[in-house]
Amino acid sequence: MKKDLFLCRDIREDFQRWLGCGVGPLTISQRGTAAVILNSLPKTEEIDYLYCAAAESGGVTWDNDLSFFGGYDHRNGSLYMTLSALRTSAVKDMVAPMEADALTMDEIINAAVNRRGEETIANDRRNLPVTDLTSTMAMHDLKEYQLYGAKEKAVDLFFSGEKPDEQFHSSFVLEGSQEAAFIAYITDPEVFVEDEAEMYLKVHGEKLLLKFLKNDALLAEYQVLMQDTHDPIHRIKEIRDAVIGWKAKTVCVTIRKDGQELTFRTGSTDLRSRFGSYGSSSIRAEDRREFERLFGRRASYCAEDITKITYGRNTIYEAPPVQTEELGPAIQMGGM
Repeated sequence: MKKDLFLCRDIREDFQRWLGCGVGPLTISQRGTAAVILNSLPKTEEIDYLYCAAAESGGVTWDNDLSFFGGYDHRNGSLYMTLSALRTSAVKDMVAPMEADALTMDEIINAAVNRRGEETIANDRRNLPVTDLTSTMAMHDLKEYQLYGAKEKAVDLFFSGEKPDEQFHSSFVLEGSQEAAFIAYITDPEVFVEDEAEMYLKVHGEKLLLKFLKNDALLAEYQVLMQDTHDPIHRIKEIRDAVIGWKAKTVCVTIRKDGQELTFRTGSTDLRSRFGSYGSSSIRAEDRREFERLFGRRASYCAEDITKITYGRNTIYEAPPVQTEELGPAIQMGGM
């Protein structure tokens, strides 16, 4: 069973003294005839394991089970406790409460190894132990990403207002014995982190090279998307951002389509999408009838058809002038 350990802060002085001595059991909670007793057992010369047991008026019995409570490192006076131990009322006055964003020791170890790996690579693929992809699976993965995945990711970033992360990130995660890793790390963190980072880069070199190559593909797609301002996706985003920015539930939309101009009221849900094609189902009923008369019952309109969007008396979106040239008779409907 996985045991998440947390480094404790601000240990009460008398509890710290007991941890340092490790002599005899310690009653950490007493309620009437019931008690919680803590015991310390040596794991190594410098590390003790802590176990607790419930006891009644007659003391512990052979029916009592010891529960793992945590560990104590004598060299630096560090106490590590399980989540269940930290949540018991028995320790609320013995250590500081756990912070909401506290990291487990596994997370701390993973972060330390990843930092070392990133320092070693220094965002330069030439520092990887491999220079080419040799795995058929990796090469297929890269090709698929270049054809489809990179474009999809670039679009995701564009709509979220983010940019591609050009920094290399290590993704080491502890495997194998959790206990062995914990003991090795607190015994000699520098040696443990160095060894684990070196082994990770060696074993996963091709996987990490694939990351670099995928980042190349993503950056290329993103740059093309940003530079091609005539790509319809720019219009879609402008409309989406305008509607979301005004928190509008219903808007007036003016479109020019098939040589006709029409203004109608519609719900804004469709306009918040990223697809740029909008059906007629959200259009107000009386306006929808005119829309279907002009364009057909199954017709839709797209971002490039929209010339203006208003919300109340505010124009929240207006297409560039090139799109608003006179194309035919205008029909005004709806309004807010």
